[in-house]
Amino acid sequence: MNVDQKIQEFNSIMFCSVEQATRFLKQNNYNVEVAIVAFLESGEEPENMPVVVKPQPPELAIKQMMDSTSTSREQAIRYLQNSYNSVPKAINKFINSGEEPRGLIKTE
Repeated sequence: MNVDQKIQEFNSIMFCSVEQATRFLKQNNYNVEVAIVAFLESGEEPENMPVVVKPQPPELAIKQMMDSTSTSREQAIRYLQNSYNSVPKAINKFINSGEEPRGLIKTE
């Protein structure tokens, strides 16, 4: 399989731009499977993702996210939707984002 075919295969799965695919493939010796894992672990968003309405995360996942990170409901839903409803991934993305939790109750 040549480089163009590998880029095409990567993008058929990940919906990345050609630049993103090329960068991740190059960093991973043009191994498509390893590049996909590296891309997913990077937290980078695919630039050519089709616009779809993301499903509402399950209530239990929303509650777990809010309880463990003090996020607002809106923040919890947003991070869960961007983490395929995986609570651990959503928590990790939230922590790494540096965004302030808006569910915190301020005490005097």
